Amino acid sequence: FRPLSERLSASLSGTLTTDRTRALTGAIGAQTRTISSQTAHLGSTVNRDAGRWRGTWTASYDHGEARTISSRPAAGQTADQAHTNSDVLVSDMNVNGPLIRLPAGDVSVTGRIGGTVNNYDSRSNNGAPASSLSRTSGLGALSLDVPVLDSASPWLGTLSLNGNAQVETLSDYGTVRRFGYGLNWAPMKAVSLVLSYKDAESAPAVQQLGDPQIITSAVRVFDYVRGQTALVQMTSGGNPSLNKASVLEWRVGLNVKPFDKPNVTLSLDYTGTRTDNGIVALPALTTASEAAFPGRFTRDSAGVLIAVDARPVNIARQRSDVLRWGVNFSKTLKTPQAQIDAMRAYMAKRFPGGPPGGAGAGQGRGQRA
Repeated sequence: FRPLSERLSASLSGTLTTDRTRALTGAIGAQTRTISSQTAHLGSTVNRDAGRWRGTWTASYDHGEARTISSRPAAGQTADQAHTNSDVLVSDMNVNGPLIRLPAGDVSVTGRIGGTVNNYDSRSNNGAPASSLSRTSGLGALSLDVPVLDSASPWLGTLSLNGNAQVETLSDYGTVRRFGYGLNWAPMKAVSLVLSYKDAESAPAVQQLGDPQIITSAVRVFDYVRGQTALVQMTSGGNPSLNKASVLEWRVGLNVKPFDKPNVTLSLDYTGTRTDNGIVALPALTTASEAAFPGRFTRDSAGVLIAVDARPVNIARQRSDVLRWGVNFSKTLKTPQAQIDAMRAYMAKRFPGGPPGGAGAGQGRGQRA
């Protein structure tokens, strides 16, 4: 950051990256896939303080180009080629500070407005239609942190509530929203409890919708249904039929610090998540996944797997429950003072004029000269 004045600072950054990878695919490297990409990034941040309020504005521009070449196993066949270009412009403004004063403390508020312009073009030479997608989005968000209690009582302690809401409008996908709330309670210094809830929607990324279709022959895939490896024609790229995902999340966290010396903390954390229409890569080929996505796996008359469409899919429902617990122990290691005094006495006895090479030794030689 470079300070422009006492309450104003700004920064500017830029990067340029190029990358090239080459992979062997198919039966014993019968095909090659080469991917070359170049990306450029330019970003800026401006901070402004006004009393107890602080504003931050960020802006960035990213440009990317990529080219994928996949050879064909048969001699004389034209290699598959896919090209992508992307441009993303982002602007975001955050303002935060105290809103009002309550007996337990200040109510803090954070407001955010932002916008994004995203252009994405892709094309390939394998007959798949070219894709040209453009997405503009605007969002507004607000979050509050409200202190409710600040008591010296060992049974009340401190309590604060928080809430947040965000609405984002996408030109190609409509509106997605998210909101959440929670509380933080510390009835005493040694105990803290966190409860939170989140309800969020998310739209698929432009690349997940519009990546060019790439077909690669003779790719090794393990067929769990038949219990054997198959060489298949693999289709990858974007899926324009993806739906937005919805996520519900609950969290309970408890920390207990029974004593300071030694420093010991007991932690217990539970997180429950339910996702509807989650966007994921195509699951591995099992009986269940083939039944759920029958159009993505193709078999010949003998039941041998010959083709897989591996483009991303929506999962109807996912549920995750995670319970974590742990014990954290820390102790400062300190050399006993008696050991330090004994070392000093030994050094003083062995080197009465000071350690060799020190300032004292140099002065002694000068006096003899």
